[in-house]
Amino acid sequence: MSSLFHKTSCNAAAAKTPRPILPGFKPEILAPAGDRAALMAAFAAGADAAYLGLKHFSARMQAENFSVKELAALTDMARAEN
Repeated sequence: MSSLFHKTSCNAAAAKTPRPILPGFKPEILAPAGDRAALMAAFAAGADAAYLGLKHFSARMQAENFSVKELAALTDMARAEN
């Protein structure tokens, strides 16, 4: 179990449910995006961030990936949408 979580000892059901020990802690959703459609779907579904690769500079070479120009345009769009 991660050091960020602890088990409660109130009852058996609660003991199985980890709780964050940091007040106000909210995890972020990070989604993969191998192409523009996947990136837009990730953000439309509520992802806080996405990880992606550039053509020829990615461990996910089978994905369509992005050109530097596409990445710049999508970054600008994501910043504008917040």
